[in-house]
Amino acid sequence: MSKMAVTKQQLRENMRRERAALEPDWVASRSSRISERFVALDAFRTAETVCLYVAISGEVLLDAAMAQCWDQGKRLLVPAYCKARGEYGFKAMTRETVMANGPWGVPEPKEVSWAEITPAACIAVPGVAFDEAGGRVGHGKGYYDRLLADAVGDTHPFKVGVCFDFQRLDSVPSEAWDVGMDMVISETRVTRAQSRA
Repeated sequence: MSKMAVTKQQLRENMRRERAALEPDWVASRSSRISERFVALDAFRTAETVCLYVAISGEVLLDAAMAQCWDQGKRLLVPAYCKARGEYGFKAMTRETVMANGPWGVPEPKEVSWAEITPAACIAVPGVAFDEAGGRVGHGKGYYDRLLADAVGDTHPFKVGVCFDFQRLDSVPSEAWDVGMDMVISETRVTRAQSRA
């Protein structure tokens, strides 16, 4: 295992302990602030397609942002696992969408059709930690990096790292295949990635 991998793994373990100790009320109140910041972004307001995620324990809840997508008539996509490819893709989600647990217990749309990212989409990206340059450390399986790499193509979606303040660091370890963010938002800060300004 490389030194970089060890560093990332230690960071994941530290953040996992912190996230496990979060109280539901604390998560809900800060998630509400973060959702407010997210829907106020120009990238959200101008996007016809918005890609969010269904939160797992310790992640920012984006239910309020989902509701804004539907209220404003935006096309909402969420990640879903494609068994045939062994990777994640996007599926459309409406208020009426029937959900089912995916391979790791994360709810995803049951429908079989897959959706393509349209130009000028806005994507909210969860992560273990983010830095000021837009660097992101995920859970270590690489699914989100590959999902984002596939989504970028010629559409150039605006990628927003979504996290709590304690997940923001001056610098996080990165490797060649890591996909950087254009912006990082948390409950008290909205920061354009320094290397992507």
